[in-house]
Amino acid sequence: MALLSFFAILVLHAARRSDMALFFLGSHAALLLALAYWLGDPLAIPLHQLQSGSLLIFAFFMISDPRTSPDARLGRFLFAASVAILGHYLAFFMQMRPALYIALIAISPLTLLIDRILPAERFAWGRPASQGASR
Repeated sequence: MALLSFFAILVLHAARRSDMALFFLGSHAALLLALAYWLGDPLAIPLHQLQSGSLLIFAFFMISDPRTSPDARLGRFLFAASVAILGHYLAFFMQMRPALYIALIAISPLTLLIDRILPAERFAWGRPASQGASR
């Protein structure tokens, strides 16, 4: 878990998308806590659900992909919250097992609309330092 988190921090820092993972994890946690409160479940249940390794991989590497996520910070928040909301609906009301993945696939086309409504600088990977130093 620590190694996964370390690599995630490296990747997200380089891609400038750490906010996207935090937005998603915060929205997901808030929805889990609200559902547990509504159902009268103990706090241990949503805390256990947040400790999933697949959730960390999803948040750190899938939803925060810089080429397929919105460019504006507000757009990234709206995108992450939308994926979390649709994922919770699919998981808890439609009883769908791969709910977060299907929610990400369903919401991804909205990235084009979000980028058009909230314009920002487009993400582009920089050249590696080894190539730039030799020239």
